[in-house]
Amino acid sequence: METMTAEQALEAAKGITFEKAWAILMEENNRRNEEYNRRDEENKRRDEENRRWDEERKRRDEEDKRKDEESRIRIEESWARMEKTNEDFRKSMEKTISDMEKNTEKMTEELRANTEKVIGDLSKNLGGLGNSIGSFVETMFAGEIWKKFEELGISVSSQCENKYFKKDGRKVAEVDVFVENGDCAIIVEIKFDLVKKHIDEHLERIRVVRRCLDDRGDTRKLLGAVGGGTITPEAQQYAFDNGLYVFVQSGESVAIAKLPEDFKAQEW
Repeated sequence: METMTAEQALEAAKGITFEKAWAILMEENNRRNEEYNRRDEENKRRDEENRRWDEERKRRDEEDKRKDEESRIRIEESWARMEKTNEDFRKSMEKTISDMEKNTEKMTEELRANTEKVIGDLSKNLGGLGNSIGSFVETMFAGEIWKKFEELGISVSSQCENKYFKKDGRKVAEVDVFVENGDCAIIVEIKFDLVKKHIDEHLERIRVVRRCLDDRGDTRKLLGAVGGGTITPEAQQYAFDNGLYVFVQSGESVAIAKLPEDFKAQEW
């Protein structure tokens, strides 16, 4: 803006009375007061918000302290109960040991003999039960495996269970389920409770069978799979990482576990 000369200012002031000038000054003063009041209200509003935030922070701090104190009390109470339980158990064991020491040598010998008999009988029963359960799981899985492979687009021309592989007249591998067609063969291992150790053993079994097939001139590609009545997510992922299909129990039937997007079947 250009600076007005005195003559220009005098010319501009012509026609402005004192009342008009006073009104202009009062209007400007009111405007400034309103702006001041607006800013003052804004500052008060911010102060109020800050006060509320401080109160909320204090309330949360108090709530956290209360929860920490409650947690501390619960932990102390749990420790006290645990210590009392341990003490009661210790006293109970001491009494039991004391009572046992009061028995005669003959009663101790009879107890030992009876215990050995019970343990022997129990071991036999558990062994038979374990074999029965394992056989049941293998039978349940075997009846469905060929169907599940065909659902994946792998045709099956034959399937057999408990197939043995020999070398130099000696059995070197036993396969729970052997599935095959003209292009490939699939070796399946089934366990009641499948763990990582079983998967490692099966990978070695596949390598042994591969050598046996090579000795016969059988050059078909070899695939692998495992199945379990129960299987942990870690064991299942370990099988996938090694390129094995995984069969799981699904209700009263069997299903192939959902394959990861990056899954690639290992070929031997």
